[in-house]
Amino acid sequence: MSSAPGEVSDRIAALTPKQRAYLAIKEMQSQLEESERRRNEPIAVVGMACRFPGDSNTPEAFWDFLKADRDGIVAVPKDRYNVDDFYEEDMSSTLTMNTRWGGYIKDVDMFDAGFFGISKREAAAIDPQQRMLLETAWEAMENAGIAVDRLAGSATGVYLGLCSWDYSTLLEGPHPRGGTGIALSIAANRISYTFDFHGPSMVVDTACSSSLLGVDLACQALRAGEINAALAGGANVLMGPYWTVSLSQAGFLAPDGKCKTFDAEANGYVRGEGCGMVMLKRLSDALQDGDDIKGVVLSSAINQDGRSNGLTAPNGLAQQAVYAAALRKARLEPRDVQYIESHGTGTSLGDVVEVESLWAVYGRGRDQDCALTIASLKTKIGHLEPASGIASIIKVMLALEHEEIPAHRNLKKINPDLVQDPLLRIPLTAAPWKRGTTPRVAGISSFGFGGTNAHVIVGEAPALESRKSVLPERPVHVLTLSARTPKALIQLALRYSSWLASHPEVSIADVCHTANVGRSSFEHRFAVRAESRERLEARLAEFAAESKAEGAVQGMVRGGGERKAAFVFETGSDAERTFAAHWRSWGIEPAAVAGPGAREWAIAEAPSVPVFRDASDLTANGFETQIQLSGGEAAWTEIADQLAALFVQGFTIDWRAFDEGYVRRRIALPTYPFLRTRCWYEESEMRRFPGPFSNVEAGRQ
Repeated sequence: MSSAPGEVSDRIAALTPKQRAYLAIKEMQSQLEESERRRNEPIAVVGMACRFPGDSNTPEAFWDFLKADRDGIVAVPKDRYNVDDFYEEDMSSTLTMNTRWGGYIKDVDMFDAGFFGISKREAAAIDPQQRMLLETAWEAMENAGIAVDRLAGSATGVYLGLCSWDYSTLLEGPHPRGGTGIALSIAANRISYTFDFHGPSMVVDTACSSSLLGVDLACQALRAGEINAALAGGANVLMGPYWTVSLSQAGFLAPDGKCKTFDAEANGYVRGEGCGMVMLKRLSDALQDGDDIKGVVLSSAINQDGRSNGLTAPNGLAQQAVYAAALRKARLEPRDVQYIESHGTGTSLGDVVEVESLWAVYGRGRDQDCALTIASLKTKIGHLEPASGIASIIKVMLALEHEEIPAHRNLKKINPDLVQDPLLRIPLTAAPWKRGTTPRVAGISSFGFGGTNAHVIVGEAPALESRKSVLPERPVHVLTLSARTPKALIQLALRYSSWLASHPEVSIADVCHTANVGRSSFEHRFAVRAESRERLEARLAEFAAESKAEGAVQGMVRGGGERKAAFVFETGSDAERTFAAHWRSWGIEPAAVAGPGAREWAIAEAPSVPVFRDASDLTANGFETQIQLSGGEAAWTEIADQLAALFVQGFTIDWRAFDEGYVRRRIALPTYPFLRTRCWYEESEMRRFPGPFSNVEAGRQ
């Protein structure tokens, strides 16, 4: 039993000075231990989203691509510029490039402006990097099973890595709207503005280590208690030719379009574009909130090369120092790490320095039971420059989830200058990485060409504890979907139907729970009763094909006016009173009651609620939304139908309370189907990019 405050004071007053000093020391020690725990607390990755080369527009699609025996490198698309105007194999002219290749994404000109409340004209003035970051921010939060509107006003931070502004070079004249569509800082600020986040909002530019540095800053802020959640990511879009010309002239790029990391013929990297985003929370918060944890950030470290052999030359000692610092912060030994996702640009000097530095630190204390595997994502999608680090994090999170390290590409003969050790392995085919008694841990590196080095150590998600429901599982569930337009609602239903067909292992209860609690509600709504996976899948497909389905309701919520519901007792039984209490716990308060026993019930948790004789009296007085109360097993079907109808009418339902007492797990479900249209400058507004081999009338195609 706890003591009353007065008793505690009396006991403290009775202590000797030595005993009081002992208590004070114990209290200080406890505070220090708590401070140390928070300072080193793992950070959970609870949501991910991406648009990467190879049609990798979702984490699932990205994993399928990583498993496939192909890369995402293509010829420079004609809608960017005419590469023939600039290509010259020997680069004898200063305005030429020696490559025709890159890791490009499709439909970079497309954007769902209306979803974000932006006019098409304004959207055309916004850098595609900003637009992709907005969309992936939304998708990362939905992937986490977090309703975006619930974060409005919260201490959520945004940390992005960006370093290019190609889109700004397309416009012939001054940029509209004060250049807010082009300024790099606005990429983060626009996300915070759109979703009403009140935490720090910033863009980091350290070139190729930018997005990994953003992750480091986000983790620091979370551990310091400055924020409660963070979005961290990066983007890169390749529009004009001049950066590629510059990098070619400097000897950085591979002429054949292959990033040959660790290979004897490594001769440069391949430029790539795309966007990645993760949502981060403190692990303790993520566990308490029941989040779908993909993995954890155990530590991160940042340093700078200082004065090396040249501004862009790597510094092996600095790289070793950043690895050692990350290990020290994570309280790990080198042998505890099984995998390294290397920076691995595929330059002969950079590969040698990086592998030597890695092995100097991570090679210590290893034996046959703990070999180190290294690989590089750049052999698949090219070098995404400021977004390369976030792409690597997403790759490793997926590898942890699927318990497999994807194959490393473009390695025919290992560079003879690399460290040769049987305990240092490169996976030429997919390598198993099974969860076991030893925690799975990986290191991820990014190095900026100006010397800023970043290293992040990540680990597997903690194993979920087995829990049992307090209540027997209900026989029927409710799935709710909503969208800004009828077309998007149809597309969303189709996504869910297809997803259910390809994920037979998931619990239908978890699907409904995640969709109900983890999505914002829009005006166009659909809700369906779900007795089984087969029926739910079929009803979603039927709705997508015919705009109607058995056991389903749909409609549009119009603003204005208070929504009122009335409870109707049919018998006045104890079961009805129990269900009335349930409805109130689910967020539905009656504006009136009717039927046998209604008066007695009202007099006992609602005396101001008007009482009517029966349902017809309710209707006559304007109470058209009526909740029929009943008991027994069949009641769940009636409740499901009534909940579906209430959702479509615009009532706010507490779905968390609806699932209280049951074991539910949030899972990664399909995200919102953006209806993108072309948002681009008019041809008359755009400048041309004449190359040394252009005709007089040629230019940008």
